[in-house]
Formats: sequence, C-alpha cells, structure tokens
Amino acid sequence: LLSYQPGIYSVIVTNDLGCAASDSILISDVICDQIFLPIAFSPNNDGTNDVYHILNADDVATLDFNIYNRWGQLIFTTNDGAIGWNGQYKNQDCELGVYIFVLNGVLNNGISVSMKGNVTLVR
Repeated sequence: LLSYQPGIYSVIVTNDLGCAASDSILISDVICDQIFLPIAFSPNNDGTNDVYHILNADDVATLDFNIYNRWGQLIFTTNDGAIGWNGQYKNQDCELGVYIFVLNGVLNNGISVSMKGNVTLVR
C-alpha cells in the first residue's frame, strides 16, 4: 500500500529544448464512510472478477455479509471482508442470475454501514 500525506503536490518537467510544463494535485484526508461492492461478477476462472468481494475490505473492521438466491436461501456468508463468494453453493456452480446481498458492518473509523442490494452472476 502507498502512504501519503495530505497537501498540494506539484511537478515541473523540462524537455531538452527548454520547454517546461507543470501540474499540481491536492491530496486531502478522505474518511471512507461506505463499503464498495461490484454490481456483477463472472466466476469463470479467467482470472478477472472471479470472486464477488468487498472492494475496500481494508476499511472494514467488523462485518456480517450474506448472499441469498431468489428463493431466499442463504448460499454464502462471511464475517471476513477478505473472503469473497466464488459463485458456488455446496461446491456446485450457481445458476446465472441475480442474487441478493445483505451487509452490516462497521468501518475502521467507527461508522456503521448497512446495505441491501443485488449482484448479477454472469459467466
């Protein structure tokens, strides 16, 4: 992970002919107040988006994350943000379609987060 300090960072570059250009960026303290989840994933073992997981798991202190099929059956649960759903239930590939998630957690900064939504499984 990269570490940074808030502030204005500037750079000036000059080419061999003496032409110069400059730019600056403001880096501020950002307090994460939400959990980020993709809207779809494709567990087809191609190495891209094969696992449905929290994108900013490092920001999550405690977690209760559940995924249900269209009949309301719990098919995945975890309390660890580093663990994601691989698109299987009882070691069998789940059908393509929309699944429901329910998430309750507390971020490292103490903010409580409750989310309900859906994710689309594609292959």
